[in-house]
Order: sequence, then C-alpha cells, then structure tokens
Amino acid sequence: MGVAATESARLLMHEPRKYAGLVAGLYLLSLKDCEVGKATKASYLFLRHIDDLLDESKQSDEKLPYVLTLRNEIISNTFTKNPKISTLVQYSLDILERKARPEDNPRQDFVSVIDAMVFDYKRAGERRVLPKEQLENYYHNTFFL
Repeated sequence: MGVAATESARLLMHEPRKYAGLVAGLYLLSLKDCEVGKATKASYLFLRHIDDLLDESKQSDEKLPYVLTLRNEIISNTFTKNPKISTLVQYSLDILERKARPEDNPRQDFVSVIDAMVFDYKRAGERRVLPKEQLENYYHNTFFL
C-alpha cells in the first residue's frame, strides 16, 4: 500500500464519518485533474499527518523534533528522516513548484502551515489563551496563505 493510501486508511479507521467524504473527494479530484488532484491529496495527507500527531493527547518528547525535522527537510529540499511520509510533500512540491506563478512560493506555504501548527501545539501545551488580535493573526496565517 502506498503512503497516500496508508494515510487515508488511518484517517478512515480513526473517524470514518468525519473523513469518508473528504478522502473520497481527494481521490475523485485525483481522477479529474490527475496531477493537480494528486498534489492536493498528497499535500493534505502530509499536513494532516503532522496536525494529527501534534493534536494527539499522548505526550511525547519526540513529536516536536520530528515535526521540526520535516520542516527543515522542506526548507533544505533534503528528505532523509522519514522517507515514507516525506514522499507526500516531495511529490506535492515537485508539481506545485513547477506550476507556480512567480509570486507563488509553495515551499514557504508548507513551512508557514507547519509553523502555525507548531505555534498552536506550544500554545496548547502552555494552556495559553490568545488575545483577539493574535487569534485573528493565527487564523489568517493558518487558513489564508
């Protein structure tokens, strides 16, 4: 089973009602516009993997270093730490960077989303509540790249 299929199965086994439509949509998009659809699916599954790991209630001293290693691998374009999950972001970046307009920066977009997830992970660990302005900025950085 490929990495995308493994990650899709993980989502479906965890919360089938929540993810069935989403996973089906990602696969249908892959059929409609094969290259862009597959890049979208790979991007989503890669970022969902990171978000789910950081959102797990099980505490681990290995979570943050693992995520930061993936982040640094995206920046350096050197993928060595976790080749299986990294294949998803590598695949996406190959397509997105080739199709990017001059003002686009897909690599930085991945890094920015990971930074937002790490920020939220740290904030939740500290049980810190954000003031309205910081919360709006966080949501903007997370959802409107």
